[in-house]
Formats: sequence, structure tokens, C-alpha cells
Amino acid sequence: MLAYRSSFHVSQPVEEAWRTVSSTMVNWAERKHRKQLGPKGLYALEPNSSIALKSGIKFTIIDSIQQPGDRIFGFQSVEPDGDHKWTSKVLVAGNPKRDDESVVSIIIDAPADKHDPLRPKYAEVPRFVRSMLDQMDCDDCGIHLGNKPRQLDVALIPTLIRELKEDDHHGLVLVAGTPADFPFEPWKEFIADTTKNTVGQSATYVLDVEATNYFNQHVSKYHRVDPGSLRSFVPGADFDDPLDGKRHRFITAKTLADDQLRKAASSIITRRSRAFTNSRPIDRKTRRYNEAYSQLQ
Repeated sequence: MLAYRSSFHVSQPVEEAWRTVSSTMVNWAERKHRKQLGPKGLYALEPNSSIALKSGIKFTIIDSIQQPGDRIFGFQSVEPDGDHKWTSKVLVAGNPKRDDESVVSIIIDAPADKHDPLRPKYAEVPRFVRSMLDQMDCDDCGIHLGNKPRQLDVALIPTLIRELKEDDHHGLVLVAGTPADFPFEPWKEFIADTTKNTVGQSATYVLDVEATNYFNQHVSKYHRVDPGSLRSFVPGADFDDPLDGKRHRFITAKTLADDQLRKAASSIITRRSRAFTNSRPIDRKTRRYNEAYSQLQ
């Protein structure tokens, strides 16, 4: 069952992006399964081969050239969980002759939750995802994905408004407004803590005081981001339609100021972010690469 999915583009040719991603995945696997792998780790894992351990853990690397010149790399891990298993698949793809950017796709399948068999077990944001976001400039169709919220000033608000109108993002865009009497850096860290479990799926922006005012002056009153609040925008915001405002939910300043309420709100926004991205269709290019990758396994 799908537990976590992230898709984004990086501004690197496919071979360069794969070097970063493959190093990240090997380091993650060797740290997590150091005892089972022994001192040599995954040294013997070659492209288009697998290493299977007695414990049932299996690692596979894929390297394939497709028509018309697309290069597809992949790293897959299978980890037993009782009679079931966790499967993590990471794909990097692109055309080295045509593209200066690459597609990265991450899919984690988990066993069913024993308390709710219709849902997968909860998956934390993978450490390797956080590592990738630290090492590469990751873009979800114009929206920045990172481990921490990105600060926006007035000059960047027209771009944000334009991107919020687009409907091709894979995830939610979380926007926080800053009150005039708030110290900015502690507020930014506060929002980072509130949204930490949406990393890799939702983008988070914190508007400074002037940017908050400017944003609210250029959208309808039904799409405002009040100072001290956090609002989640789904793709395709229509700032000319008052009814559209209902699609973009918010956490009020009063809720964020209450520790107990904030924790509950953080859990809600995490679940909403996860459900939205996991259920949203991926773009055609990424889907095509994933379909080709599935045939290679």
C-alpha cells in the first residue's frame, strides 16, 4: 500500500543527479543495516544487480537506456516486516542529450496498519528524502521543496501568486503570514516545526511582514493569509472566485498560539498533505518514467 510519495525535478543532468541520489541511498542503507551488511556494506552492488541478505532484506540498482535516449536509474530496497514488507523505490531519469534537468520519483509501499487494514502503516519522512533536499535544488513544477520553510519578501510575492494559480503541483503549498510584532527567525523556526512532517510533499513559505501585507492586498479577502496564521493552498487557486477560498484551509493564529491545539493542527496538516500528494496523479513525464522503471524490475 502506498505510504509516501514524492516527485520533483532537479536542475542537473541525469548522470549528475544520479551520483547524488545513489550516494545518498547507499549511505542510508549502510547506516540503517550496518550489522547485516558487514564492513563491506554495499560495495559489491553493481548496476542491474541485487544483493539479498539472510534476513530477507534486498537491495537493487537499475541502470537502463531507453528510446529515444532516456536514461533511467533506480535504487530499490525491500525490508521484511513480519509476513509483509516495506518497499522503497527511488528513480532518477532524464535525457542526457536533451535535458539539463532530471526527474526524481520516490515511492514507499508499506504493509497495512493492523488497527486499520484499509490504510498503510504510517511512514515518517524518509531520512534519504531529507538528505536529497539538502543536497539538491528540488522543484515541484515551480514550487520549491526543502527541509525548511523558504522566506519570501515583497519582490517574490507576484511569483508566488502566479504559481499558486497553476494546477500542476504534486503537493500543497503552505503559506504563513508574519505579524508586525513577531521576531521573524523564531517564527520561521516555529512554522518549520509545525510542518516538519510534510517535507518532500508540501512546500512551505513564510512571508515577512511586508510580504504578508502585499500578498493580502493582491488576493481576494477569501484567500488572505492572516498574520500569525498558516494556510494550505491546493493547486489551481482562483483568486477571482470567492467560493474558491473554501478549498484552501487555514490554521488560525489562535490555534498556533496554543501548544495543545498546535500539535493537533500539525498532525492534521501532516495527514492532509500526505493524503493529497499520495492520491494526486503524477505528471505524464514522471508517470512514463515510472512505468518504464517497473518493467525493468
